[in-house]
Amino acid sequence: MDPLLTIDTTTAAGGAGWVRLLFIDGEEQKEMRVGPQGFSIGRKSGKDLLIVDPRISRDHADIRPGEHGFELLDHDSRHGTWVNGARLNGSIALKAGDEIALGSEDGPRLIFAPVAGMAQDFLREMSEIEKHGGASDLEKLRVFLELARKLDAPGVLEDVLTSLIEATLKLTGAERGYVFLRDEGHLRLAAARNAAGEPLSDDATISHSVIHDALAAATDFFFTDASAQSNAWARQSIVDQNLRLVLCIPLRERRVREETLQSLVARPEAAMGVLYLDGHAAARDFSQLNHELLRAIATEAASLVEHARLARTEHETRRWQQELAIAAAIQQRLMPAELPVLGHAEVDAFSVACQQVGGDFYDVLSTPAGDYAVLVDVAGKGIAAAILASTLQGMIYSQLLTDTPLAAIAESANLFLCQRVSGEKYATGVLVCLRPDGRLEYVNCGHVPPLLARQGRIERLGEGGFPIGLIPSAQYQTGSLRLEAGDRLVLVTDGVTEVENPEREFFGEERLELAVAKGASLRDLRLAVDEFRGPAPMGDDCTLLELRCLAL
Repeated sequence: MDPLLTIDTTTAAGGAGWVRLLFIDGEEQKEMRVGPQGFSIGRKSGKDLLIVDPRISRDHADIRPGEHGFELLDHDSRHGTWVNGARLNGSIALKAGDEIALGSEDGPRLIFAPVAGMAQDFLREMSEIEKHGGASDLEKLRVFLELARKLDAPGVLEDVLTSLIEATLKLTGAERGYVFLRDEGHLRLAAARNAAGEPLSDDATISHSVIHDALAAATDFFFTDASAQSNAWARQSIVDQNLRLVLCIPLRERRVREETLQSLVARPEAAMGVLYLDGHAAARDFSQLNHELLRAIATEAASLVEHARLARTEHETRRWQQELAIAAAIQQRLMPAELPVLGHAEVDAFSVACQQVGGDFYDVLSTPAGDYAVLVDVAGKGIAAAILASTLQGMIYSQLLTDTPLAAIAESANLFLCQRVSGEKYATGVLVCLRPDGRLEYVNCGHVPPLLARQGRIERLGEGGFPIGLIPSAQYQTGSLRLEAGDRLVLVTDGVTEVENPEREFFGEERLELAVAKGASLRDLRLAVDEFRGPAPMGDDCTLLELRCLAL
């Protein structure tokens, strides 16, 4: 589904009448009405649009009647409101086509004024122009092109091309008009009309050889009379249809139109499509509508196509970003939003993905059998790693609830990945359990060794076994030791130890040990890693978890 929201209004954008809104947040859709009483948006109950999203403030924003229509007011929301990509400071009058993003540029989105309505307004204005008896055909075309350039919304391309064909048919006296656009190397029919304004769906009777030659030669084809000397008569389709008017003009992007004829002939695929018209009568007053004017028509059509494609790409990118934002929010919610109170330890943890979603996760829970903590790092970054991380988290969590032995959990996760992913992805991780008697059990699956800080001394808890998902027959051993009150167990992913500074040095385990030995908190560790990395962006997900043993 397109991430943009369409809005159908019962009044013009300039008046504050009733407005219907279709709100879309991921797969959720909700149709609502905005009226003279205004429309409130926020996370607090009682709002006209209630959005349960941490990026949305309790009193986030209002849409309310203004002097010349509706205006949008942001209530100093923490994460902001964006209008057409710019963060809103205060209020702004809304106009047709305004895009409103809530909580972030990729957050839940509103569009004020309908795309469909814009297209209808455009066609209505064109109809009024055609009724104006004093306007010449050239003036009508000029106004048409001016209106067409003002359209900047996707979804109206077919309407624009249809209107372009209708205007061109009137100016040339042709009976049929077609626009073909290149789509994955092939031409597809994008719009077609006859002189009566009726849609055409069959292009079997047009001269496809003319289209092919115009593209291959990177030049225009004009045949405007039944001249016996014209080589057009050599084309069987023109003879069969008794055509006396055939016009075919390639549509090229602006940058392509600046190239030389030789380079265009060498690259006929550079044309994005063609404008084709034909008829059984010679063109009326064709001398007054010269070839250059027809090329101008094709130029504007190409600009519209180019613009629509750019807009579509932008909207698809925005949709992708929105989906990533939703995935990131879901992934964050899968990890404990608030760390639980454990029976025998204090816990602290956080995770930062280097992209919008990542392959690291942690989990913490308490059962009568003990306090559990898990830290896992799926190899790689981005969507694939995040999907696998979520799958593993669910598997491990469900088994921890039943107090399954840690080694058995690791072995079942390993077998699952080996059977389903076949070595394409793997993960490292540490599973720990602090028993009520102070005994700590742990399993290390090829991960950075956990650090035990005790009275200023640091101990690494073994090198661990195989990563999860590489060897189906891998066996995992459970280590154990007894903790005392005040002991700290620190777990990190390699996004901490393998971060590089500008001199390409690793932060490394020794710096980590030194910082932990000095009593650095997890936040202190994160600041130390960021300072070490310098201005370079994060290269991997960064996750840290700490257990501090309480008095037993």
